[in-house]
Amino acid sequence: MSMTVAHQDLSQLTPRMLGALSNVQTKVIFGIGRHDAEYFAKLIGRVDAEAVKRDPKTESQHELFSPLSEQWEQWIDRLRFQPARQATVASQDGRVVSLRTQHRLALRQRPVTRYGKHSYPTFFPASRTPCACSRSCAR
Repeated sequence: MSMTVAHQDLSQLTPRMLGALSNVQTKVIFGIGRHDAEYFAKLIGRVDAEAVKRDPKTESQHELFSPLSEQWEQWIDRLRFQPARQATVASQDGRVVSLRTQHRLALRQRPVTRYGKHSYPTFFPASRTPCACSRSCAR
């Protein structure tokens, strides 16, 4: 079964649909708000109880461990503050990676005049130069 759920935030989903999100095998998450980031961080994030934040500087000091709350906050920030065209993808095997979508060419409108009347505009990539000839050509 395949299903695409696209929404602006989790408050738009019913509790039943929200519960179904935990069974989804692949999750693609673009920039989201704080509440949604907290939910998805707990769903896809992993923290390490033995992660060392700072090594000891002297023999009498102990290493400083990274608090779990701080690690969760890093996951939340990772999901919230993604650059444009970047997404976090969580797969069914537990791997979480970041990916960037391709840049799409900007499109411009070019009015088309046929038989002395303007017809529906056509779209072409902004990098393409419109033909300067008076008649419509395929260039």
